[in-house]
Amino acid sequence: MQQLIFVYNGDSGLVNSVMHLLHKKFSPATYDCQLCMLVYDGVQMNKGWLEFVADLGIPTRYLHRDTFVGEFGSRADGYPALYVQGEQTLTLLVTPAEFQAQQSLEALMSLVGDAARPFARAAQELQPA
Repeated sequence: MQQLIFVYNGDSGLVNSVMHLLHKKFSPATYDCQLCMLVYDGVQMNKGWLEFVADLGIPTRYLHRDTFVGEFGSRADGYPALYVQGEQTLTLLVTPAEFQAQQSLEALMSLVGDAARPFARAAQELQPA
């Protein structure tokens, strides 16, 4: 079964979460995770984003950088990133540069939708009728 994996450009943990929240609030121009910047409304995910991802119809995970590296090993792709994970594969769908270029949630949804829809369709075709 395929799934989408969004990887934040930040590490897990309470202290890191607080630091990220403060950085986004007080110095957004220097914050280096556009994924976090666009999909979070303060401390919770944007409702429109959650609905969009649910409508893709493919299981989705969100991992912090350190958790991703612990599970999949270090990758040269950088972060934030979007991968699709198959049974034996991990394929980069959206690069850090592509994430950083997005200036609105709507633009990010368009980018992610274009990248993920072929995999979402394939996942839906595998569902029993």
